[in-house]
Amino acid sequence: MSHIDTSATYSFRQAYGQTALTVLGCLAFVVIGLVTAQKLGPSQDGRAVMAYLPVLFFGLLMIGILWRVISLRGTVLRMSPEGIHDIRLASGTIPWRAIEDVFTWTHRGQCVVVLQVSPEVENQLGLSRIARVTRGANAALGADGLCITSAGLNLSHDDLLALIAAYTAADHGKSDVWLISNG
Repeated sequence: MSHIDTSATYSFRQAYGQTALTVLGCLAFVVIGLVTAQKLGPSQDGRAVMAYLPVLFFGLLMIGILWRVISLRGTVLRMSPEGIHDIRLASGTIPWRAIEDVFTWTHRGQCVVVLQVSPEVENQLGLSRIARVTRGANAALGADGLCITSAGLNLSHDDLLALIAAYTAADHGKSDVWLISNG
């Protein structure tokens, strides 16, 4: 992003093209598993059962993705002068002043922006179920904070990071992006 107006509000929705490709990939693996299982037929050595495992895994993954498409209508991520709100993460808005540090965490090629906020603020946000469940595991892997990803949105990781850095710096009265570190 060339210029970021920190007095404006930026809203981002789901990128349905990426989601459709993922669903088609899952569907392909389900079909391949079903065809393989049918060709093997009932066997005593369990090969047909092994062929059904991708059907189960990718079928459930596809259902989860479709559920997310249905349940996440409208704006998914919003950044305004008041704070950042990602409905995948929490029901509340994270005020910029509450952000103590921002860094990028990369795991297996996936880049995530990690926001470190005080425990008091985090407890008041109303974290989503998935955020609560994955919080400890992410911390153990090095992402100790609230994780926000651009995956599934019409926004690149670099633009997400630039927006967060600009808003946070503006709120903290800094002209430079002093909060960004390499966590």
